[in-house]
Amino acid sequence: MGSKYTEAQKRATANYHKKNLSQIKIWVKKGVKDKLKKAAQMRNKSLTHYLVDLAIADAKLHNIDVLAINVEEVQEKTPDASEHHYSEGVEDLPST
Repeated sequence: MGSKYTEAQKRATANYHKKNLSQIKIWVKKGVKDKLKKAAQMRNKSLTHYLVDLAIADAKLHNIDVLAINVEEVQEKTPDASEHHYSEGVEDLPST
C-alpha cells in the first residue's frame, strides 16, 4: 500500500468530519496562542487536545457531565459571555 493520500481518502475524511465532528474556532489576543501552545507542548499534547481537556476538566470541576448536557437548558442558565474577560489567567501561562 502506497503512502499517497488519494482523492477518495480525502473525500472519505471530509465526509467523516461532516457527519461526526463539529469545529470550534476561537479568537485570542496576540501572543496568547503561542503561550497556550507552549503549555500544551509541556504536557505532550496538541493545542486542540489540550484545550478540549481543559474544557472537560472545568466542566467536571463544576459537576457538569458534558455528554449529558441539554444545550437549551445550559443557554438559559449561562450568564452573558460579555461578563467574562477572555484573557483571564493568561498571565499564568508559560512565556514563549
